Amino acid sequence: MKTPMVSGFFDEAFLTDAEAQRKYQPSGLIEAEEVAEVAVFLVSDESRKMTGSAVMVDGGYTAL
Repeated sequence: MKTPMVSGFFDEAFLTDAEAQRKYQPSGLIEAEEVAEVAVFLVSDESRKMTGSAVMVDGGYTAL
């Protein structure tokens, strides 16, 4: 997730945002707002049929 701490990590590794994205997160670092959107969905009526599901909100990182 895109946070000041994560941005600092990439700065220390001398990686540009584009290099970091290619290496660690092909779909881009996820923003806090995107995590919030998933949380809002999970508490909405739209997710009423979801039971016992793990929802990965990592921009595809675990698929790499």
